[in-house]
Amino acid sequence: MAGSALPENGDFDLRELQGQAGVDILCGFLTDIGRELGKPVLMTSESGSPAHPVLGFDPEQDRVVLLAEPL
Repeated sequence: MAGSALPENGDFDLRELQGQAGVDILCGFLTDIGRELGKPVLMTSESGSPAHPVLGFDPEQDRVVLLAEPL
């Protein structure tokens, strides 16, 4: 994503996302990757288990979905 606020390696700090615009950039990033690969793209916390993703792109729904219970 040229010009996006996200690093190309996908490793970023959620605290750096600013407001809804930051969330929209993140969701667009996950969606672009998922559509290109035709696969789910999952996001986990840095210390979290890959078995417990926080959110991700679901190719069957063609959108980013929340996978963890809100706090």
